[in-house]
Amino acid sequence: MNSQFRSGGAILGLWLIQLMPAPAVEMPVIRQAIDKGVQALKRMPIDRDARVGAWALAGLTLLECGTSEMDPVILHAAELLRKKSVSLTGTYDLSLTLMFMDRLGDPRDVELIQSMGVRLLGGQNAAGGWGYECPANGPEEERRLTEIVEKRTELRGTRDAPKAARAPQERPVLPKEIQAQLDRFAKGEAVIVNDPNRFRMGDNSNTQFAILGLWVARRHGVPVEAALGGVEQRFRKSQNGDGGWGYLPDQSSTATMTCAGLLGLAVGHGVANETVLRTAPAATETKPLKKSKTNLGDPSKDPAVRAGLLALATAIGHPAAKTKGMPPIIRRGFRNRIYYFFWSLERVAVAYDLKTIGNKDWYAWGSEILVASQGMDGTWDGDYGPQIDTCFALLFLQRANLASDLTANLKGKTRDPGEVTLRSGGVGGQQLSGKGTAPGFDILRKPSSGVPPDSGSTSAPSSRDQPTRSSPDPPENDWTKEAARLSEQLIRATGPQQEKIIEEYQKAKGPAYTKAMALAIPQISGGSRTKVRDALAERLMRMTASTLREKLKDQDPEIRYAGARACASKEETEHIPDLIGLLDDPAPQVMRAARAGLKHLSGGKDFGPKSDASASDKAQAIAEWKKWWGNRGSGRPLP
Repeated sequence: MNSQFRSGGAILGLWLIQLMPAPAVEMPVIRQAIDKGVQALKRMPIDRDARVGAWALAGLTLLECGTSEMDPVILHAAELLRKKSVSLTGTYDLSLTLMFMDRLGDPRDVELIQSMGVRLLGGQNAAGGWGYECPANGPEEERRLTEIVEKRTELRGTRDAPKAARAPQERPVLPKEIQAQLDRFAKGEAVIVNDPNRFRMGDNSNTQFAILGLWVARRHGVPVEAALGGVEQRFRKSQNGDGGWGYLPDQSSTATMTCAGLLGLAVGHGVANETVLRTAPAATETKPLKKSKTNLGDPSKDPAVRAGLLALATAIGHPAAKTKGMPPIIRRGFRNRIYYFFWSLERVAVAYDLKTIGNKDWYAWGSEILVASQGMDGTWDGDYGPQIDTCFALLFLQRANLASDLTANLKGKTRDPGEVTLRSGGVGGQQLSGKGTAPGFDILRKPSSGVPPDSGSTSAPSSRDQPTRSSPDPPENDWTKEAARLSEQLIRATGPQQEKIIEEYQKAKGPAYTKAMALAIPQISGGSRTKVRDALAERLMRMTASTLREKLKDQDPEIRYAGARACASKEETEHIPDLIGLLDDPAPQVMRAARAGLKHLSGGKDFGPKSDASASDKAQAIAEWKKWWGNRGSGRPLP
């Protein structure tokens, strides 16, 4: 979405452009792209208003790309994350912060890692999955961990390099306080705030992050075997007939969620193989699960794994050097969760130790596309903004392995199903997998409907880091194509010409102009961005209450932000319930606009929440606003 468009090449559909022919990318070129991306990531300030998961992902990426633990950026991120870790409840936040601290390798962080691992365990539902939230620490445990962090902060002036972390085999015994927390959650005493997914099936995006977090937490003594067994069964039971998985267990397959399913099966095999090899279980582990024959031996003989890999293969292409074609460039702002997919693909391929999937060199193909799509400033930018999407791209290019011990367990045990020659002739998804027709994922094209095909929902890998909402974009029809054209026109204009276009778009009729302004905002900067934002808010002020209410549910955060400002400016108290509903918006600027609007419409009352509020503080603030509105005794009821 933001930054500049690459020049040269013809538009492919709506969202892709082609670049001049190029040979297969050599490793020095890839290394140069990684170095450029790392420098761009380091230049990005750590936004204290951003979700913690974004900080942790950035720090984790820098470490994986070779940044020193003593680098000022890493030291700053570590200090902030240690403080935040004590009260984290978000599944993404917990998983990524836990992985960052493990990768940092400082043994003084072990109790924080253990605590986060236990909270992740408490977030698993009966269906073996996770929603957005996990239970919080009890007050005493939060105070204890806070004291540990504060003592650590007092000693930060020494800045000693982290000592070597404990080897994975040497599972430490959990402290009695964390064991008590584990026991409390096991008895069902956990309280999860504001997460409707908790009471359903959970989603596979949150679940795959929890999988990674738990696999890492097990190195530090957290007993995760039973939970990972539940994950494996979840994915075995919910695999679709085409071999893939969806965002929810009952939804159609997507490429990224098929990666999540394959990761879930991988940890099942990893735990089984380790259980067989282990001579004596660690003191803190639960009794090993009984393993089915499917779980043991060669994952290549597991029909669910084979079917999943065949489905995933349809999302992978051949590098341009092999096809004698031209590698596509992913246009900035491409809304297909594309960079999330690349990282998911890399994790699966590395975990199973696969150089090819479906006889396709996944790394050569992906690295060509990512190198060609890198912005002049060193970033990548799709659904989640330059920080998060740059992290996803760098982790792919670096071939980061966040679960090297899982790879060690599976190394040499998995074969690319594309190498298998069938009696029926060749590799066909139906004959090999027994699951039906392969889905034929096309991750490089804009979907025909507004719902990104690799989500199965509007939820996203870091939806608390980057905003998505429940209302999808409209179908890609004439007006959405027109919106893209109008947006590009606004972006390229300068000076008086741009001001004239802004005024025209503000007054013009039709949804294309609203969408065009929202698309343009992230791609321009300075005073121009402010002018477009103001114009979009004024445009929405003209809308009826019902239409404006729909805009507050839009997938685009800029439209929700403008809608919140319009609600406040209309001076109509009937929009107070709508603004209360935006206080838990994943986009920080939308939440802040909602709070400011409420303060204005309520005559100066302010129950929060603050920008850096924890999940529990945010829930309390929302409850206070609802209570105040309810006590008025009149007005539109809360949604």
